[in-house]
Amino acid sequence: MKKILAIVGGLVVLIIAASALASGGSDDEPNDEVAAAEEFDETDSQADAADKGTKENPYQFGESHSRSAGLLGASWTISIDEVRTGQPVNALFSDEANAGKTCTAVLGTATLDELDSDELISNPFSFPNVTIVGADGSQLQPAVECEISALEGEGFKLPFEIQLTPGATAEWMRVYLVDDPAYQLVAIEDTVYAE
Repeated sequence: MKKILAIVGGLVVLIIAASALASGGSDDEPNDEVAAAEEFDETDSQADAADKGTKENPYQFGESHSRSAGLLGASWTISIDEVRTGQPVNALFSDEANAGKTCTAVLGTATLDELDSDELISNPFSFPNVTIVGADGSQLQPAVECEISALEGEGFKLPFEIQLTPGATAEWMRVYLVDDPAYQLVAIEDTVYAE
């Protein structure tokens, strides 16, 4: 067989390698083709990860991604886990101006990976920005008019309340007052998520 490999070359090598692989092969003989295929698969999956987080290939709710240190020196691993629509408006703000409106809550998990500064805990302003685009195509702004006590009871915190040491994790929320609970897109900075 080895002589045939030497004489015939390339194509037969692939066929014999595939045959050896199917029969279990020998542990002492290196299998360059298998190694090359594994290396290709790994490179391919790295390319897929690099393309992930776009509108065409969003992260799924619950999947986390890492964000390197920003201006305030904190790097995060973060996810959007859920978007809850139809959350109540706080009774203090249930006036004519907010009649018919509800709240949408974007909920997720964040871990502080490391601090690139002399601080011992993360600065609340270093928390990654959350973006949600409403049904009308406009970017929604976080609102104070929403009732959040039930969400707080579940352990969620507003980003300005989150101060973590490296390695610590928190569940976060962002809430938005909306006319229409439908939304087009939700993202952490430029990284897009979808259900």
